[in-house]
Amino acid sequence: MTFIYETYYLNIISLIVCFSFILFFLILFSFFVNSHNIILLLILNELMVFFIMLIFLCFGFLFDDLIPQVFVLFLLIITSCEVVIAFSLFIVFKSSFKTLNVSKCYYNK
Repeated sequence: MTFIYETYYLNIISLIVCFSFILFFLILFSFFVNSHNIILLLILNELMVFFIMLIFLCFGFLFDDLIPQVFVLFLLIITSCEVVIAFSLFIVFKSSFKTLNVSKCYYNK
């Protein structure tokens, strides 16, 4: 009876990992194609990190290991600091260039 549950969880984990890989590479592709808006770039960056953390958690559950969960905890701390720095840079960028479009920004002295 436990074998049925183990294969069921294995199928769910493999689907989550495949879904995360597909979305990660789609976001990576859109990150390089649509690199005009700063807010969009920040959101895509956070989504990429989120899917990487989801893959780590699935592999940690699959191999019954605690190290990926600790690594995801550190990644959460780092991304929260990254969000604060990114939004402060966003405020400076908006006040300096008066636009959010990266391709239209140039600095006049």
